[in-house]
Amino acid sequence: MEPRAGAAASRQGGEAVGAAGADSARPALAADLAALGRLLEQATAADTLADTDRSALEDAVRGLLQDAAAGACEGCRAVVSYVDQAGGGGYFRCELRPSGGEAVADLHLFHRPRLPVEAAESWGRRRLAGHPASGFGGDHLFVWPGRFEIRAFARDDRLRGAERLEGLLESLPLDALARL
Repeated sequence: MEPRAGAAASRQGGEAVGAAGADSARPALAADLAALGRLLEQATAADTLADTDRSALEDAVRGLLQDAAAGACEGCRAVVSYVDQAGGGGYFRCELRPSGGEAVADLHLFHRPRLPVEAAESWGRRRLAGHPASGFGGDHLFVWPGRFEIRAFARDDRLRGAERLEGLLESLPLDALARL
């Protein structure tokens, strides 16, 4: 795996980026997306992942979530773990949490390389930043950018309500994820 120190260091000074130009406006974000694409290909081909591969996947997703975490609450950071399930089906479990506090939101990111994009279109009840989405009472919101399924769960009043949860998901590079 490639060292992540350079991308992480350059990410610290990166400016906030909206969903529209997210993959090109911040070079570290583009690097995280490229790394994630390569790593997901490897993860799809393997039954389980080595610790170094798992760590690299977590670093790449943490970089993608940086802007979302910063916008979720003052001092929020993304805590990411890759749940590696034997035989495939691994996913990312992410918490957005302030320093020393409880999570304000949980995100589960599933990469479904065999998912026909048309299937996800039929699951959505509306569109979010151009992608099919479904919401449940302002506490849960699912969106399907390309072959990803992202499930967002509000855990704190700061993110409860459809508009707040939508804003959180719209801060992710959904268009870029859809291209992976």
